[in-house]
Amino acid sequence: TKHAQIHSSMVGPLSELDVDKLDMTQMPVLFIVPGGLNVDVGAADLTLEIIIATEQPADLESRSAVLSNMAYIIKDAIAMGHNHAYNDNEPIPMRAILEMPVQCEPFLARFDNSLIGWTCQLTFNLDNRNDVCLIPIK
Repeated sequence: TKHAQIHSSMVGPLSELDVDKLDMTQMPVLFIVPGGLNVDVGAADLTLEIIIATEQPADLESRSAVLSNMAYIIKDAIAMGHNHAYNDNEPIPMRAILEMPVQCEPFLARFDNSLIGWTCQLTFNLDNRNDVCLIPIK
């Protein structure tokens, strides 16, 4: 909601990125695919795949301009993850540090050849207290 060019966001498996259910008012879309969670003593690593996609342009000459615009948007999404602020209203503040650098890959024809954009994997290093005090016990 804080990015003026991202018109919708979704979380789920890639199979749920159904281009037949999307329309142009939802493009560009930020799609987040939850990855793994590696839990260690005092820390945990959370991996997410993010996809920034929009409709394939009608003419091939516009492809480079659209891909360039999508590159700026995915760079913004990475910057938001890297420069996030702690929310003091959260009951348990958590340190989350994005591992840098992030490798982004373009795609020119994906999701039934209807979308164009960029994808990358983000890994966040999180605090992990390794305690059970947050588990409700009856």
